[in-house]
Amino acid sequence: MPTNTLLFLSAAAAVLSAIAWVRASYQARQQTRHMKRRLGIKSRWDDAFEIDDEQLLDPTTEVPERRSMVLFIGDIFDASQRGKDLAAKLKAADLKFKPSEALGLVVVIGLVSYILVELLLTQGPFISTCLAILCALTVPWLLLRSRRDRRLLNFTRQLPMVAELMANALRAGMSLQGALELVAREIGDPASEEFSLVVREVRLGGSIDDSLEALEKRMPSADLEVMVTALKVQRIAGGNLIKSMGALSQTLIERQRTQEEIKTMMAEPKFTSYLMPILSIGALALLNRTIPHFLDVLFWTIPGLIVLTVFILMQIGGFLLIQRFARVKI
Repeated sequence: MPTNTLLFLSAAAAVLSAIAWVRASYQARQQTRHMKRRLGIKSRWDDAFEIDDEQLLDPTTEVPERRSMVLFIGDIFDASQRGKDLAAKLKAADLKFKPSEALGLVVVIGLVSYILVELLLTQGPFISTCLAILCALTVPWLLLRSRRDRRLLNFTRQLPMVAELMANALRAGMSLQGALELVAREIGDPASEEFSLVVREVRLGGSIDDSLEALEKRMPSADLEVMVTALKVQRIAGGNLIKSMGALSQTLIERQRTQEEIKTMMAEPKFTSYLMPILSIGALALLNRTIPHFLDVLFWTIPGLIVLTVFILMQIGGFLLIQRFARVKI
């Protein structure tokens, strides 16, 4: 059977497996939600499958079907420490995946990467496997970081409105905790979600300072650090907190306006830093498809490996250098 046919069948099998896995995971989630609503269980999601004798005797109670081994293994990973750490990262990136689902997507990315590399470079299973593992480790990390940075940027853009709303609430006679509750209700996500956590921690007995410090750790923003520092100083030393919040709102607006101007000016260099490696790798892949065994000398000879190593290092160095110059902090 030709190699291209085998690769096509492998790709089709990988896609069908991914679709079946996502469908099974979705059905399990729907089944869990349904059982929670029917049985009134408010504990963790896996408690939805614990049914007592009286409920079993009730003909209106629906008993869940046995779950697949894949989902069972996924549950074990979700409950592990690595799964919990990954869940925190997914939450910071505002992704509604379970850790096991994210791990499954990494496996699918690795399989698809292997097939694409084998089709484009045709350098054998060893090279394709190494590059596929590299893609499976880097691509999800880059996507996760991009989502996290986007959520952090949206949160930072909301901080001037947060400061202004807090100033108005304090001016109306509300306490600081009441102002935080108002922010959690009125501001949209992601600020609403984060300040809701602050309010919940305070209601459970935590101090406002500790809750704000936890918010700083979850959302590492320079603007948020300025706001939290101002709140702490005013609470300790006293002063006009209303005036401070109003002035802080204007300061953050001017700061963000300056940052947007800098971002606009640096958009072209950043785009160039991404375009350079893509064009280089694309040109190599195109030449290899046009001229058979074009890349053999790079992957299977000592001088070729040296040239390939220098090429990769120069691409990485150029990317990091442009990114460093384009990153202007104010």
